[in-house]
Amino acid sequence: MHRMDHLQTELNYDAGVDDVFSMLCDEDFRKQVCEATNARSYDVSATPSGAGAEVRVSRLLPAPEVAKKLVGDTIEVLQVEKWAGPAADGTRTAELTVEVPGKPASMRGTIVLAPGAAGATESFDGDVTVKVPVVGAKMEQQITGALIAAIEQEGKVGARWLAG
Repeated sequence: MHRMDHLQTELNYDAGVDDVFSMLCDEDFRKQVCEATNARSYDVSATPSGAGAEVRVSRLLPAPEVAKKLVGDTIEVLQVEKWAGPAADGTRTAELTVEVPGKPASMRGTIVLAPGAAGATESFDGDVTVKVPVVGAKMEQQITGALIAAIEQEGKVGARWLAG
C-alpha cells in the first residue's frame, strides 16, 4: 500500500490577518519569495475572487537530488491557493495544491490564516504523494522537506515585507 508524507508547519507574523492576507495576495511579495527560494524562473498571479482570491505561482526550481534521474536538473512546480472570504473572527482558509506538471508528484492540503497571540498565524497542513515505485517514499520525504524550507523562506520574506 502506498503511503503519503504529511506536511504540517506554521508561520507566525507580527501583523494582523488582513495585512498578512494582503501580503499573500501581492504579486511583488510572491516574486520576492520565488527569488528567495532560488527559482530559476517564475510566473505569479493573484486574482480577487469574491471575498477571497486565487494565487497561482509557477516556478522552475533545482530538482531534489533523489529526483534528478527522473526529472533532470530542474523541476517545474505549480502552486495554487484558493482563498475563501474571512470567517467572523477574520480567519481565512485556502485550498492548497502543489503539482509537478507531467510528473507523478503532488501535494493537497489547506492553509489557515488566523489571529494569533501576537499577530497572525499561517498554518499549513497537507499530504505529499509521489507515485513512483521503490523511491517514492524517499522522494516524498525530500519534497516535504523542500516544501517546509520554502515555507520558512516565505516567512522570512514576509517578516521583512511587513516590517516595511
